[in-house]
Amino acid sequence: MISSSSFIRFISLTVLMAFVSISAHAEPVGRWDAPWRVLLRAGVIEGWTQGASEERRDLIMPEYNEVHRMWKEMDGVRMIGTIDDHLTQAGTPGSRHYGWYELYEINDLATVGKMLNLIRRSQLGKVRLDKYMRYDALIGTAQVEAEQVFGLLPDNYRK
Repeated sequence: MISSSSFIRFISLTVLMAFVSISAHAEPVGRWDAPWRVLLRAGVIEGWTQGASEERRDLIMPEYNEVHRMWKEMDGVRMIGTIDDHLTQAGTPGSRHYGWYELYEINDLATVGKMLNLIRRSQLGKVRLDKYMRYDALIGTAQVEAEQVFGLLPDNYRK
């Protein structure tokens, strides 16, 4: 029988060898370069669900729209698409914590922080969106091969 410390050392060495092998075969450029994809995950929180319809209509949604206008005007930000999860959930997001998703392409990783900072302060001087909505970001790159199959990216994209 193998001891637990020997097993942990074996697993650690195996993971290290796999990492070295992957790193040695990784592309030197391309997959780590801009543009990056950012999936913003968003959902309403208590401030939204406890707020009155007038507050949502007159304060929150104008702020939400203003933030999106500002994102649109940022250099190197391009919205690719959105998903609203209203078909399979109602009310405050449950186990998934999110009710809608926004996919962007960006040219600078610092842009993500700048985008989220607009959620943290009022643009119209009335409300902050982080009282009503939560946002977080997943950052990665395009799945180039799949997008090429669907004709979304040219065959020579980032090669």
